[in-house]
Amino acid sequence: MVSVKGDAPVKKNNPDDIWDIDEIPEGTQFEDIHDPRPQPEYDLFYKQSVTAEDIYLQMGLKNPTTASCEFLVARIKLPGTKSDDIKLDVKEKFLDLRTPKL
Repeated sequence: MVSVKGDAPVKKNNPDDIWDIDEIPEGTQFEDIHDPRPQPEYDLFYKQSVTAEDIYLQMGLKNPTTASCEFLVARIKLPGTKSDDIKLDVKEKFLDLRTPKL
């Protein structure tokens, strides 16, 4: 990476690369179709931070749709799994959780 006086780092492209790193979907390397372990049950919940102004006055731009949510909560059921056995990798666009059983 090359840095220009006080600006954000600029990526230096390699002419031998077949594609740019931004063109590769993040998380595809973890889709293992040959993994015999079952996928655990999970639920995804959207949450948002609201104030009294948002609820009663409705002067803000928030609404009850998922477009106004700030948080995504993942609840994953891992029966019979110890916390020491859990390997968790959280990225901006994917979550990878692995255990010996699931």
